[in-house]
Amino acid sequence: MKTVENPAKNFEVSNLSPLKFLNSKKKKKKEKKKKKKKKKQKKKEKEKEKEREKEREKDKQREKEKEKEKEKEKEKRKKKKKEKERIRI
Repeated sequence: MKTVENPAKNFEVSNLSPLKFLNSKKKKKKEKKKKKKKKKQKKKEKEKEKEREKEREKDKQREKEKEKEKEKEKEKRKKKKKEKERIRI
């Protein structure tokens, strides 16, 4: 085994030619980048899903509010109708 001197790290290489060593190093670097990119993409996807969930919740809340408003309107109509009935009588 050879020891390769690198200012950042000292590490051992097992009988690899310098070219193969560099290629393997590049490969590892590419794989690392891919993993990082994948991780970042997953994180973005999670964030998007959270946003969608928030939107769904807001929509549900809006629907509830609309329903309440409709109920209030119905009650008002009923009251007006009753008032008209009283006035007639």
